[in-house]
Amino acid sequence: MLLRTLVAGLTDEDARRVEQAVGRLDVLVSRARDAGELRRRLARRPIDLVFLGPALTSSPALLREIGRAGRTAVVAVVENSGAEDRTRLLADGCLAVIELDVDDDLLRSALVPLVEARREVTVLRERAVPGDAHGLAEYTSESPVMREFLSTARRVALRDTTVLLLGETGVGKGLFVRALHNEGPRAEGPFVAVNCGAIHESLAESELFGHEKGAYTGAGQARRGRFELAHGGTLFLDEVSELPLSLQVKLLTVLEDRAVVPVGGERPVRVDVRVIAASNRDLAEEVREKRFRADLYYRLNVVSLTLPPLRARREDVPALVRSYLAHHAERLHADVREVAPDAMEALVAHDWPGNVRELVNAVERAVLMADGPTLELEDLPPDVARAAAAPGPSGDARDAAEDEASSAAATAAVGGDERIRPWSEVRRVELDRLEARYLSELLRACRGRINVAAESSGLDPRSLYDKLKRHGLRKEDYRGAAPAEE
Repeated sequence: MLLRTLVAGLTDEDARRVEQAVGRLDVLVSRARDAGELRRRLARRPIDLVFLGPALTSSPALLREIGRAGRTAVVAVVENSGAEDRTRLLADGCLAVIELDVDDDLLRSALVPLVEARREVTVLRERAVPGDAHGLAEYTSESPVMREFLSTARRVALRDTTVLLLGETGVGKGLFVRALHNEGPRAEGPFVAVNCGAIHESLAESELFGHEKGAYTGAGQARRGRFELAHGGTLFLDEVSELPLSLQVKLLTVLEDRAVVPVGGERPVRVDVRVIAASNRDLAEEVREKRFRADLYYRLNVVSLTLPPLRARREDVPALVRSYLAHHAERLHADVREVAPDAMEALVAHDWPGNVRELVNAVERAVLMADGPTLELEDLPPDVARAAAAPGPSGDARDAAEDEASSAAATAAVGGDERIRPWSEVRRVELDRLEARYLSELLRACRGRINVAAESSGLDPRSLYDKLKRHGLRKEDYRGAAPAEE
C-alpha cells in the first residue's frame, strides 16, 4: 500500500518524489522516529503539511502543540479509525484522518483536495500585506490632521468592530489595515485581503463564500471562500465599492447572520471574522447615485476613518522621502545619502495626486538618476521638479493677496524673530495662507457649489474637497452668498 510505504519506509529519494507530486508545498513525508525528532525537523524547516503515522498521532499533546504553532497542518494516519478516535483526532486539530490500508486510488483522490486546501492557505499567507509585525506605533507624523487620524485609529484598533476606511488611491490603505489587524484583538488570527475590483463578477461569490464540488462547470472540488479562510481573524475587503449590486445583497446577509452558504451548498457555515472595508470613492455619493446599497453602506459604516492624502500632510513629506531614499539606495546599491534643499522644496510643494505610491516611485526614479551622494532637483521626475517654481493659485486674487501679505510675511520671516526662518518653511506657510484665501473667494463666487467651483478653478472635485477640508472651509457656509464686489 502506498500510504503504508509513505509513513514507514521512505528513502530520501522517495521523499523527494512525493514532495514533487504534491506540487510547490513543503510536505514532511520522511521518517520521524519520535516526537523529539519531529519537533527538531519542524524547527529547522517550515512545513505546511505533515503526515503522522499511528505512533505519533496517539499523542494529543503533540497534535495540539503543532496546531498552536499555526504553520503546519497534520494528516493523521491510523491503523483503524473508529468514530470516537476520528472525532478525537479532529478535535485535537488534525486536518484529516486517513486509514493506513486505504486503497491507492482512493488515497490519491483524497490527497488532492487536502493538498489544494493547504496550498491555498499557504498562498494567501504569502500574499498577505508585507510586514507581519507592522503596527500603528510605526506611524509617526508632524501633521495635525494625520495625528488626529492616528489618535482615532488607535482607539478603533482595540475594538472588535467593523471599520470602513476611506481614502484616495495610493494613500496606503492596505498597509494601514494590516496595522489595525496587528493592533487588534484578532492579531493572532489570519489576515485575508480581497481586492474586490480584481475579481471577475462571475467568480466573486465563489471567491468570497466558497463553493461545493460540482457547483458549476469546472468546480471539480469543494473550495473554501475568503470568509472561511479568515475565520478567527480579519477579512479586508479592498475597493468594496466595486462589488456588483447582486453580490452586495449577499454580503449584507453574511455580515448580519455571520454565516456563509457556499455556492451550490444548502447548509450555512458559521464564520467569525472582523471585516474592514476600504474604498477610494465617496460611498455616500455612490449610495445617492444608486451604485451602492444604502443598507450595506450603513452596515459597513460602524466606524469610518478617512486616511488623509499626502498633500494634506506635507509636513510628513521630508521624513517619508528620507525613509524611502535609504530603502531604495540600499536595494539598488546606490551611494545616495541626502537630498538637496531645492529638491526637498520641490518634493514638499508637489501635490502628489498619486499620494505615497507616487512619492515612492519618484524617489526610486531619483535614486536611479542621481550621480553622486546628493539627490538633486534635476534627478526628480519633471512634474515634481516643476513644483519648485510653480506659482500659487492663479488670477487677481493671488496677486492681491501677495501684495497685501508680502510686507508682514517678510518681517515675520526675517526681522521679527531671533532667527531667520528657512525659505521652504516660509513659502509653505504663505502658500497655505494664500490657498485658504483663494478657496474662500472661490466658494463665495460660486455660492458654495462644488462642481461649479471645480470647473471654474480647474481643480478636480475630489482634490478641491480635500483642500476645503484641510482649511476648515464648508460649502454650506457660502450657499446663497453674494459674489465679492469688483
